[in-house]
Amino acid sequence: MAALRLEITDYTGSDRWRWVLKNAEGAYLTDHAVQLDPADPSTRPCSISRLISDTMPAQTSATRMNAV
Repeated sequence: MAALRLEITDYTGSDRWRWVLKNAEGAYLTDHAVQLDPADPSTRPCSISRLISDTMPAQTSATRMNAV
């Protein structure tokens, strides 16, 4: 499986930035500008670890140990 790298560029605050997707060699593939509405409660800032834990299926301790 080929590796991809997702970078944040042009970060001007928690409501505006740009994603850049690159291949394993660092060549540009695509990008996307993000501009969130700060008045919209669904776009409130959150930590990436909270986002991942809220969207990933729960794992038992045994499942985590088997992954190591």
